[in-house]
Amino acid sequence: MIPGGYQFNDCRGMLRHSWHETDSTWFEGSDGTPFTIRCERCDTERRDVLGTNTGDLVSRHYIYPTGYRIDPAARPKIVDFRLAWLDDQIASMKARRSNK
Repeated sequence: MIPGGYQFNDCRGMLRHSWHETDSTWFEGSDGTPFTIRCERCDTERRDVLGTNTGDLVSRHYIYPTGYRIDPAARPKIVDFRLAWLDDQIASMKARRSNK
């Protein structure tokens, strides 16, 4: 069983994150250029700082929504997330068929 249910299963399993660029209002430094992307499904945010002259990744930090993180000792394998996603898709297809 996936801890926390299936709330974030699309992002953890088959589909992964659906990133889009967003404002970098968190950045106050002068050691690079901020680049921020946020997942449209789960609101995870990835905050990068890129070297202004080189484009190299200077730092990366993730901000996760409540309930997203899983204790490493209890974390399922990626295949478990994929199987849970697949089960959800099959259940969804069956529900659509029965509503016709």
